[in-house]
Amino acid sequence: KKVLYESAIQRTEWSISGFIEEYRRHLRALSKTRSKVFYGFDDANGYIFPILYACQQHGMRTVAHQHGAYVKRHAAYVMEGIRKEDYRWFDKLIVWGDYWKDHLLKISNALSPDKIVVGSNKLSWNYAVRGLRNRDVKNILVPYEFLTNTYKVGRYIMKFLDLGYHVYFKPRTDEKLEDQLEAYCLPEEYRQKITIVDRIDSALMQKIDIVAGTMTTLVYELLPYNKIVWVLDTEYRHLEDLVEDGLAHKVRYEDLDSLDEKHFQLTTVDPAHFFSREPLRETLLKNILSDSDGK
Repeated sequence: KKVLYESAIQRTEWSISGFIEEYRRHLRALSKTRSKVFYGFDDANGYIFPILYACQQHGMRTVAHQHGAYVKRHAAYVMEGIRKEDYRWFDKLIVWGDYWKDHLLKISNALSPDKIVVGSNKLSWNYAVRGLRNRDVKNILVPYEFLTNTYKVGRYIMKFLDLGYHVYFKPRTDEKLEDQLEAYCLPEEYRQKITIVDRIDSALMQKIDIVAGTMTTLVYELLPYNKIVWVLDTEYRHLEDLVEDGLAHKVRYEDLDSLDEKHFQLTTVDPAHFFSREPLRETLLKNILSDSDGK
């Protein structure tokens, strides 16, 4: 334990020293610019803070745009135990819809409501196809997730197939398909049974009955299709806010043979509550390109 703690302290000291030096370099670079606004994603990883603080020190407005789901088990967004007066973040935060503002303020005390505005969402989904279209509920969409117990999710996929479900697998575009399938530890005979989908659109969602996942924001984005939503039981509990809010069903591997009717109830939401219809251009004009007086 001594070695572990010493290593953790040393790593933290290196990070802080590096951030301080990076902050100073940003300040020197900004002294030569006439830029007035810093606009970026609300990525709470450490690298954002040196440039954020340098821009604020330089007198620039700082605006962040939501890029992922706000959930109470994401420590970097919630900042549990930190008060808003002690937390230095962007001057303004643009979120995708009213749900995200309300939920973020419910799970975190580190942000002020007057600094959060609703604006454009990151994608434009066509939610014309909504609800179930199939008498026999058997089509499951499983997106690839890189931050989960892929072995355990792979077991779910094999069990789905054994029970007669048709599994549609949506890979990410930034990793090789074979690597993603390998991560789920699927034997070749099971790989041949799943359907690989290149993109998610209305034609695909018309076939889908169930959306299943453990951590990807894509599950949130697909909520307005009003499908059955399953959060698979793993150690990674990123999506359990959905279960706790009554927007998804928690499904355990051990129960797959005997799921009752409640696990097949549809999730019904108002798309506009989660994802604003405001065009990106309008959001940028109001929050980025205008000054504090709205000019």
